[in-house]
Amino acid sequence: GRPRRLAAITSPPVTRLAYTAALGSLALAAGKRRRLRRFGRYAQAMVLAAAVAMAQLLPTLALFNESPRSQGRGLLPPSFWNLGPAQLLEFVHPSPFIYAIRTQYFPTLYVGLVFLPLILIGAATSFRMRNRLLAIAAVALVTAAGSSTPLWSLWSAVLPGWKGLQFPIKAVGGFYLVGAILAARGAQRLLQARWSAPRHSWLAAALVGLAVLDNSLALFDAVPTAPASFLEPRPLAVAMQKLGVSTVGTSFTQTWKQERAVWGEVGEAEFLGAVYPLSNVFYGLPTANAYLPAFSMRYQELAVEHQGEWVSRLAGVFGSQFMVIRQEQLRPEQYSRIRERDAVSGAVLYELRQHLPRAYLTHGARVLPRAQALAHVLSKDFKPGREAVLESDGPWAAPASLSGDSEQPAVPLTKVSREGNALIIRLETTAAALLVVNESMFSGVSATDNGQATPVWVANYLVRAVQIQPGKHEVRFEYQPPGLRAGLVISALGLVACAALVLWPLRQKLPRRFSRA
Repeated sequence: GRPRRLAAITSPPVTRLAYTAALGSLALAAGKRRRLRRFGRYAQAMVLAAAVAMAQLLPTLALFNESPRSQGRGLLPPSFWNLGPAQLLEFVHPSPFIYAIRTQYFPTLYVGLVFLPLILIGAATSFRMRNRLLAIAAVALVTAAGSSTPLWSLWSAVLPGWKGLQFPIKAVGGFYLVGAILAARGAQRLLQARWSAPRHSWLAAALVGLAVLDNSLALFDAVPTAPASFLEPRPLAVAMQKLGVSTVGTSFTQTWKQERAVWGEVGEAEFLGAVYPLSNVFYGLPTANAYLPAFSMRYQELAVEHQGEWVSRLAGVFGSQFMVIRQEQLRPEQYSRIRERDAVSGAVLYELRQHLPRAYLTHGARVLPRAQALAHVLSKDFKPGREAVLESDGPWAAPASLSGDSEQPAVPLTKVSREGNALIIRLETTAAALLVVNESMFSGVSATDNGQATPVWVANYLVRAVQIQPGKHEVRFEYQPPGLRAGLVISALGLVACAALVLWPLRQKLPRRFSRA
C-alpha cells in the first residue's frame, strides 16, 4: 500500500472521537426540558458528521480488522498506560514516579496546588451543568484507569472497536476540560464572596499567575528540551543515504533482543533496528519503527512477537540489507562488514551477508493453513528464496496444486519501477514460477499480468506473490483502499444533506423578505 494513504487511516482516533461525541451528546442532552428533542438534534448532527466522514471511515473499518489494534495487541499492553493509584499523585507532585514508569508522559498530568483547590470549590458550587460536568470527569477518570478497574475489560468485550484504544490514559483529557470549567467557577465563587470587593479584582489575575507559575516550576525538569545537535544528521543516516538506503521513517530508539542467529551473522546481541536497501522508502514493511504504515496483524505476529527471529534472520528474508547494532556485540571477524560508526550512540551500520531482493522468482512452494504457514516461516525448515510459503485458507487462499519442492535459488529481478501508486515489474522467464514481492499484503491489493487480472496470494505470511508462466511479463501491483469509492459517494450525499439543512430554512424566509420589499 501507499504509506501516505495508510498513514491517514488510523482507527483508534476515529473510535475515540466517536465514543467521545456520543457521551458528550448524552451529557448535554440530559436536561429536564425537551430532553428527547435535544438528544435528537445531537444524534442528527452525529449521523451527518459520520456520513460526511465516510470517505475515511469505511477504509478505516476495513483495515482495522487487519491491524493488531483490532485484537487489543500492540507494542505495549494497555496496563502500561493506566492511570493507576500511583500516578494519581502526579496531579499534585510531578516527579515521584518519573523513573519508575520509564516515561515522561505521566508528569504532564500535573494539575497543581493552585488549580486543585479551585476545582474542588467549583465542584461544590451549585450551577446548572455541574452534575453533568462531574459525570463527564468521573467517566474520564474511570476510563483512564484502564485495566486497573473491571470496566475496561467489560467495555472491551461489549463496545465495538474499544480494544483499539491501546492507551487508556489518553481519556484523561475529558477530566482536564471539565477541570478548567470547574476551576473558573471556583475562582468566580471566591471573587463573589462577601469579603471580596470589586477593588479586589486583582485576585483573579493573581490566581491565574500563581497557577501558571506553579505549573511552570513543576514541569521545568519533567519535559526537557532537546539540544540543537539533536537535529543534526547522524553519521549513520548520512552513510545510509550514500549507500542508497532510505532513512524515511527509520528509528534508532527501539531496542530488540536477539534470541539466536540462524544464518550465523551475529551472536547474542541487542539490536537497534533494521533498514532496507532501497532508494525509496520500503513500501509496506516497517523498518525499526512499528508505527510506520502497513503495521499489520501479520507483522505483529511475525516480527514484533518474534523479534529475535526477525532481526537475526527474517529481516534479510524480507529484504533488509543492513542492521544498526553496537560494535561490541559483533565478533572481530565481522568488523569488515561495518560501513559506518556513530560515536554518540555507540552503534554501527552493519551489512548483512545474506538477504533477498525486493522482487524475485522462486520455483518452489508450500501451501499450508495459516497457522502452519507462520510456524514454517519461523522454523529452520524454511528455505528462503528456494520456496514461497502460501496459505490454503483465508481471503488469499492458493490452490494446493502450486506445492512443489525446488533447490533452485531465488532469481533477483531488477526491472522494478513505480508509477504513482502502482509497482511495475518487467521480467522474462523460461519456466513457470512464483513472483514474490517484498511488500505487505493488505485487502485492496490487486495485480495484472500483461493487462489481465491475476490472483494475488500472501507469501511467507507477510508479502505478495503471483504465478508467472513462461514468457515476457509486465506485472503491475496496485493498491486501492477498500471501501474508498463507496465512502466517497456517502460523503458526497452527506455534504448535500448538510447543505439542504442550511438552505431549507432560508428558502422559507426569502419570499417574506421579497414581499415586504
